[in-house]
Amino acid sequence: MEGETVKLQVNHIQKNSQAAVFHFQASLSLLLYLFVCLQFTKDVVSQLDSVKIDLRGIILLEAEGRQNLLDFSEAGLSEINYADYLEEVTHSHRNTETNTHRHV
Repeated sequence: MEGETVKLQVNHIQKNSQAAVFHFQASLSLLLYLFVCLQFTKDVVSQLDSVKIDLRGIILLEAEGRQNLLDFSEAGLSEINYADYLEEVTHSHRNTETNTHRHV
């Protein structure tokens, strides 16, 4: 009986050792991966720091489009009470449905 207990304990230690080695290898792999990512990130950042782009020639909005946006922004949309508007639209929609069903 005593010999079996020793074998069980040795097997248990071996399994735990294998798990510990696997855990250590996984941790080492993760650390190596993070180190490589960090180095890659530093390389990309240093490359991006040296990039120069001239955007002066790009026109994002022609004069007519700009004026349209300015006119739209001054149209008074900020003064609309959207809660009242939504209630009115919903109420109007319900009345339309009711009237449609009555005439059918």
